[in-house]
Amino acid sequence: MVAVVTGAHIVARLLAPFESIHPEWPVWLDILLFNGLLVTAIVLGARPAVRLAGRHPEDWQAALSATPTAWLLGISLSGLVFHGIAKASLVTSIPLDCLGMLRGAWIHHDRSADPLWIRISSMLGHIGSHFAMPGLLLSAFQITHRVRSRPWLAYAGFAGVVIVYAAAIVSRSTVLSALVITALGVMLGIAGKGGGLRRLHRGALAMALFLGLALAFNYLVFKAKIDCGNHQTETRYVESNLVGTDVKLTSDSLVGKSFLTHSVLPTLQYLNHAIWNYSIILDTDRRGSSLLFGFVGDYLQRLGLAPPGAPKTRVHSLGGATLPGAAFHDYGIAGLAATAVAVGAWWVLGAALLVRGRRWRYVGLACLVGAGLSIAMNLLFVAPATMSFPFTLFAFLVCAGILPADGTAGDPVP
Repeated sequence: MVAVVTGAHIVARLLAPFESIHPEWPVWLDILLFNGLLVTAIVLGARPAVRLAGRHPEDWQAALSATPTAWLLGISLSGLVFHGIAKASLVTSIPLDCLGMLRGAWIHHDRSADPLWIRISSMLGHIGSHFAMPGLLLSAFQITHRVRSRPWLAYAGFAGVVIVYAAAIVSRSTVLSALVITALGVMLGIAGKGGGLRRLHRGALAMALFLGLALAFNYLVFKAKIDCGNHQTETRYVESNLVGTDVKLTSDSLVGKSFLTHSVLPTLQYLNHAIWNYSIILDTDRRGSSLLFGFVGDYLQRLGLAPPGAPKTRVHSLGGATLPGAAFHDYGIAGLAATAVAVGAWWVLGAALLVRGRRWRYVGLACLVGAGLSIAMNLLFVAPATMSFPFTLFAFLVCAGILPADGTAGDPVP
């Protein structure tokens, strides 16, 4: 996963016709260091997990294959209904072909003015809809690991819930999270002995289907923002987003050259913006509000456990600054190294708990998902700061609390 994510960002940077006034090569050196320490931590920590898996071979796979998903689909569909009720006034106020403008309307909407029942409906919508995330992982795993038709139906349902939920608030990070979780389900399904090529084929098909949905979502969002905004063209839209970023567009040769017109340049800008922000951090001694753990205060404020704090300050442009960049911003090179090791240890802990069995299995899945999202998004954001992250982990932990510990899979005896 580390190689795929880094490789994708390298390709995106090579294709991107942008130039920053801040040097980027120190950023890539830090990314190389971060990824090296991350992989080293996983490799060294994997030995105990491998020994544990050897004592209980593939019990966890049999258990995940037998885990029912219909109840998850029911909860997520119910959550989607609540989500629709809470966002109905926003959705109906914007033309259907301009839904890309919904995000601005949602962000600037005064939630405190909403009646209590709308706020409760919104909360239930966010919580319930995210039960589609464990459903996606389990159904992708079951599609990859076993040949059955039912997981495909569940998979389609969970994918539909995620796309509709994300469309109502125009959240690309939610769709990206779901794509990563689908990939984790496929990876777990491919693991183990036997049926390697058949599993790979089925897993690749499941990934391709959701990737297609994600690309279509991305295209429609950018198209709506350009067509319904004041930008008129893709180039003007991108240039307006570059104001104040110390980055300039050097060529518009990619504009209008494919059926993905309206999304190519904005997508390349999106994939590279955190790299540019990290280059700003490295090019200045100034520091702003915490980037690595700033989400903790946000969580507490949303739960009513902390008063509103002072406005946050930043030394970089809008958007993320990469996970290594956030760690370096707050704690320097030592913080970068410690964060890489911590994420690697989180992944290994998840793998060890997964093969441990019983209720620990689903806690392990939650750890793998948390670490996996942190790895997959590490060149964009601090994953726990994204909107979907806490709701996603909550859904996995609820699974750990209510799914049967013994099941039909012959779990290991503690």
